[in-house]
Amino acid sequence: MRRAIALACVAACLSAAAQDADPGGRYEQRIADLVLAPRGAEVERVGLNPRLHEGDAALYFDEDPEGLYAPFALEVALRRLLGFDALEVRVDEETGVLLARTSPGGRGRLDRQLAWLRAVERQRVEVRLRAYLLEAWPGAELRPGAALSPEAARALASQRPWAELEVSLPDGVRVAGVALRRELAFLGDYEVNQTGVVPVLNPQRSVFREGLWAALRLSRMPAEARAVLEFDLGFARHEGAEQVEFRPGLPLVLPRWSELAAEGSCVVTGARTLVLAAVQDTDGAGDGRALVITAEVGALPPALAPPDEAVVLRRYAWGALDRPRRDAADSGLSLDEGGPWSSDQRRERIAEALPGAVDPERWSDESFVTQWTSGLVVCQAGATQRRVAEHLQASWAQRQRTVGHWLQVVRAGGEPRARLAVAACEGWPGSIAWQRKQACLSEVERSAGAVSVRFRDPGDDPLVKTFAHGLTLEVQGVEVGGSLRVHVDLRRRALEAGQERVRTPWGELTRPVEGWSWRVEESVRQGRGPALAGEVRAPGAPTLQVRLDSRMEGSK
Repeated sequence: MRRAIALACVAACLSAAAQDADPGGRYEQRIADLVLAPRGAEVERVGLNPRLHEGDAALYFDEDPEGLYAPFALEVALRRLLGFDALEVRVDEETGVLLARTSPGGRGRLDRQLAWLRAVERQRVEVRLRAYLLEAWPGAELRPGAALSPEAARALASQRPWAELEVSLPDGVRVAGVALRRELAFLGDYEVNQTGVVPVLNPQRSVFREGLWAALRLSRMPAEARAVLEFDLGFARHEGAEQVEFRPGLPLVLPRWSELAAEGSCVVTGARTLVLAAVQDTDGAGDGRALVITAEVGALPPALAPPDEAVVLRRYAWGALDRPRRDAADSGLSLDEGGPWSSDQRRERIAEALPGAVDPERWSDESFVTQWTSGLVVCQAGATQRRVAEHLQASWAQRQRTVGHWLQVVRAGGEPRARLAVAACEGWPGSIAWQRKQACLSEVERSAGAVSVRFRDPGDDPLVKTFAHGLTLEVQGVEVGGSLRVHVDLRRRALEAGQERVRTPWGELTRPVEGWSWRVEESVRQGRGPALAGEVRAPGAPTLQVRLDSRMEGSK
């Protein structure tokens, strides 16, 4: 009996060992939330025909939306995690399904690794954007990038937001959203089809989307409740339309609207409400109203400690790490963000230098570092990951301070004619553009088959052009020798009040006349209080002064 029991125990042990050593067990898990682009990565903008006129993404949002982790990086990391137990590891890039063949012990390690990744990526930060359209500028001081003062908070609390948008942000990943007030469709143009014998005039449908649009990316520090919020904002408000007849029975609807575009960044240190951008223009492009956009940022979640495993995969958001850094040795200051290397080259240099900067002796040969759009992906032991976080934390701490740029255009000795405010991190550019636009029938183009100018040919093509007038500000502040140096590029486009009459063989057209415009481009050393950034003496216009007040976080 004892012999039979002993033989049964030995057989059970051998069977368990054989199962654990058998790498043929199938493992399948859907990980689309880790490798595919999140929902909301791309949302249609606001304005006139936004699909036809995409934004230029002047700052940092020029890459295509991607998932949190590169599929190839996950495959390599999971193979090294499994070691000899990995017979096959594959991630389907279309469906986001992980397929593996490994032992029961390997399947347990996969479960723990994916649970750790999901625990980290489930940490989201809620951001609520509000756009206030005010009849007059609020009396309280609005410092872009800084928390609202009690006076400013009370002034805005008494107003109803024109638009409100809430976005949930993962670490280091761009997410876009839109608060759409209304969508208008109308006959906005005609297109000539000349594929047949007789040209055919086809009506074209135009769409105007009124509301607030935003693309946001919040990158958290590796080991501290501190983050950088990058923003790309769009605002469009419909102000009316004119209906004209291109020919009897062929109407056109020509809209008028106001539009804001702002890009910048700011440092977030906890739950607070920040002013991202503000504008008021009473001289040409504005009706005296003020537009203020705020961001109510939720609490930043604490950093999670990696598990004590032999191999751990972790993603660190780029944040300030891959931004070009300028110092006193730089001979010039411009708004060119290219730097000495491209963004991909800077990321490669960071990845190559990381092992030597952390601890070459503890750096496992089985680990790896790779760069991805959403961050730096490191595969290392849990203890070494903590050292990586400390090293990257120190690099971030030297690069993160907000500069609030506040600019006024005033008549000499008079009241402000325009106000522009935007936040941008030190060394990073910011921009804000406020324009009023109108679509006009500017001219008529004859079709290729027209041989007479006495009659309106069926193929006459109306050309609808958008005329814009307003202010555009690009600004960048860099700390040099303990003081702040700010480069300002301010441009005004204006339209004269009159209309230009254009005679054509098909009738008379009227269109706006582009009038005087000016530009101020200056590098200013900013001290305490406003500094004169330049004066404008345009022909036929009063003398204007451009006053700048840029303040860095921690200064008064």
